[in-house]
Amino acid sequence: MALRALNQARRLGLVDWTERRVRARRGWLRTSNSYALAVPVSPVDPRLKPVWWRKSAFGQNEVGGESVSKQESQKEADKGHKAALAALMREAEGLPDLLAMRRQVMEARMLTR
Repeated sequence: MALRALNQARRLGLVDWTERRVRARRGWLRTSNSYALAVPVSPVDPRLKPVWWRKSAFGQNEVGGESVSKQESQKEADKGHKAALAALMREAEGLPDLLAMRRQVMEARMLTR
């Protein structure tokens, strides 16, 4: 996540960095990077959108969205979940209100003190 933010800041001209390497016995070793923050000459346009590369994966199209068949099956599953939730809510209407009962008990305890 931080690397993407740094890369976007570099594209916007807000930060730049240089990799640092040190000589070791058998070659070069990488150390911490040297960062330089920059103050842009003109304000950064907030409408600039990052251009991220996206990998194509099974079940997804090239722009990173889900395939149409997967979207349709998700809609059908949502309908089933909504129906199940509605049935549970109808069933729960007949049950006692436990929160109201608890409030009554707590008020009775407060009054007896």
